[in-house]
Amino acid sequence: MSSRSRAAVLPAWRGDGGAPVSDVGWWFTVLFWHIAVTVMLGAAVLRTLADVDGGTRVLLLLALGALAGGYAWWGVPALLERREGAAGRYLAVVVAVVGVLAWVHPSLLFLMSLVYPQVWFVVPSVPAGVRWTLALAAAGSAGPLLAWTRGEEPLWGPGQTLLGMVISLALGLWVHGLLAKSQERADLIGQLEATRAELAVAHREQGVLAERERLSREVHDTLAQGYTSIVVLAQTAAAQLPGDPGGAAERVALIEEVARDNLSEA
Repeated sequence: MSSRSRAAVLPAWRGDGGAPVSDVGWWFTVLFWHIAVTVMLGAAVLRTLADVDGGTRVLLLLALGALAGGYAWWGVPALLERREGAAGRYLAVVVAVVGVLAWVHPSLLFLMSLVYPQVWFVVPSVPAGVRWTLALAAAGSAGPLLAWTRGEEPLWGPGQTLLGMVISLALGLWVHGLLAKSQERADLIGQLEATRAELAVAHREQGVLAERERLSREVHDTLAQGYTSIVVLAQTAAAQLPGDPGGAAERVALIEEVARDNLSEA
């Protein structure tokens, strides 16, 4: 799994400016969730077997089995491979199972302490995290609230569910804010590094240009000196031509030699 794709409250669904959580840290987080799901579902099954009989027991065991299957089939890919569709299907199963538990046996709603934070590990955005948290709260409180209106359960039951919702939202938004700032810092560092690289390239290009200008000046000076010599020799040869043709011929040969030297220098 790449550090580029993380979830809304743990790492964001993937920006390339850097990851607030390392790959190793994320794998340990996923391992923690595997252990937590196994332990808490096991505790829920044991409590169901100890407290409930008959058809209600079968219904609860089927609901817990659906939760375990949903986690294995969709929850794990949502955590490991950042599949948004898998996350939505898994959370839909979670909401449905929580609704069944709340109506049939509210004492199993201790599983809310597992699924509330888990929402923020699989959702692709903060609004999605808020929506799924509210959906869980509604599913987990509807049954206990109805039982409370009938005098069958104290208000503390649904109150716990709603309190958990508030805590989950607060922690989720707070942690997301921290990680968003971390992402901004990582993006800024990336921009600074890119700017530094661009400046280094510009300095190199400026150095190359300066060297070219220096060489151009040297070639210009060399050619100017050579042409000056040619002009002087030509004038001398012209002056010697009437009275000393041999000396003029030597000057012409020297002019040719200087010209060849200039070509070689160029």
